[in-house]
Amino acid sequence: MPRAPATPAVRTVIDRGQVPSTEELLTSPEYYGLTTATPVQRAICRAADGQPLGDLWKDKLVRKAFGGKRPPAKQPATIVIIAGTRGAKSMFAASRAVRSALTCDLEGLVAGDRVRIPCLATGKETAGFIHSHALALMKTPRLAPLLVGKPLTASFEIGREDGFDIEVSTVALSSQGNNVVGSWLGGIVFDEAPRMGSETSTVRSLRASRQAAADRVLPGGQEMLVGSPYAPNGDVYELWRTRFGHPDEDVVVIQASGPMLNPKHWTPELLEKLRVTDPFTYVTSGLGEFADPADSIIPSKSIENMMGDAEERKPQRDAAGELKIEYVAALGAAERGNSWILTIVGTTGKTPKGLATYEQAVSFQWVPEVGKPLDTTVVLLEAKEICARYGLDQAFINQRFVMSYLETANAIDFGLLGIDLESDERIEMCDKLRDAIVEGRLHLTANRQQYADLQHVRKVPTVNGIVIQYPSSGDSMACDFVQPLGLCIVYAPDPPTGSLSAVPKVLTNDQRNVRALDHLTRGG
Repeated sequence: MPRAPATPAVRTVIDRGQVPSTEELLTSPEYYGLTTATPVQRAICRAADGQPLGDLWKDKLVRKAFGGKRPPAKQPATIVIIAGTRGAKSMFAASRAVRSALTCDLEGLVAGDRVRIPCLATGKETAGFIHSHALALMKTPRLAPLLVGKPLTASFEIGREDGFDIEVSTVALSSQGNNVVGSWLGGIVFDEAPRMGSETSTVRSLRASRQAAADRVLPGGQEMLVGSPYAPNGDVYELWRTRFGHPDEDVVVIQASGPMLNPKHWTPELLEKLRVTDPFTYVTSGLGEFADPADSIIPSKSIENMMGDAEERKPQRDAAGELKIEYVAALGAAERGNSWILTIVGTTGKTPKGLATYEQAVSFQWVPEVGKPLDTTVVLLEAKEICARYGLDQAFINQRFVMSYLETANAIDFGLLGIDLESDERIEMCDKLRDAIVEGRLHLTANRQQYADLQHVRKVPTVNGIVIQYPSSGDSMACDFVQPLGLCIVYAPDPPTGSLSAVPKVLTNDQRNVRALDHLTRGG
């Protein structure tokens, strides 16, 4: 809210465009005083401010952190920092928040307009880390005159010369993003963003909060997604997957290992110790890379390796138009408003060891609109039409759904084959599915939801033994693709007579990690 013009003490900081750069706030003894900042840390600061990297680009680790592509000399709308721990990520985000408060463009705002910079995390305690760093920065001698009133537990205000006060506040992530609306944003910070939506049981939504904030960030403000990598799924992972190495004025994605940011802490000895004793922490906190939790059934790298570019593969036919291979289909039925799934898989051949090879042809999903359930007749009619292209007039389905949909299926002459799997049979099904993917024998379609669903399957120990868990995939959807795909592998047709298929060599995660450690310790 506007107030009286700032005092002369405040003007000494912000007059004549003399707002400290993010690099200065991080490294100058007048502020945080991180005088030992690495070239990568300094490059992150400059890229966020839209400043040229200059000679820093000559550093091979700086080039690696940006995916080999120099970022533009213009402040990006979104900056994503995926990095190992103990690398001053919170201090960087706090510096950017303070600088954004002083530089965002408030032209057109009127008395009564509220401007703030929320720092969000999955809980207020976590979000408070950046808030406490920002407040500590504001209490340094040159910035202290900018503090307005007494700081509160979860917020404080920064005064500007133009008479506006900018609130920096701690906010817990919500399911609908409701707590970022109602005000203009001088910027927004998502702390530990890679974990938002990666935790499969979460009901909080990074996507909803980002969408709610999209049209509220003022010119000169910035969206910051900061944190150590976690499981390879969710919005931050997708940003990394699609935008790392492709920086532009919209998005700059940075990925840095622990040694790139804090080599004094992340010694080769510590990295090697963690590689042996705690592989997950070694990969995520040390190497700054995404990794599967220990109880994951199917490695993400293997799933990624087997995904093709096509969303659907045409039936394999010979010159006479006859099908060259046999296919099998399975349905995942909607329950409690979830989607319907259709998966079709063909058996393409066998390896020299006699193991079958497969090609997924279809991974189709019917998603209901909010408050409007799917029409079962329409879904089954479309499923029948798709199946017919692959020589099929029936599909497997979980036995408990058969009676609910059998009358509809019979009316349209489409067969539903009910399958009731016991607990040990579900484990065997998932093991067969995992083996086919890990061994390079199942080529998957380019379906990112299926990718996430396969990642989320867990083997969970209980008092009654090991059970398969299909948790929510972070958006309140069940892991719908897994069971239909597994059924297709269990009940797949025999390979064509005499056919052999080449199987690609797939590196294990451990082989990748050993290579990465060697690369890091040699400074490569």
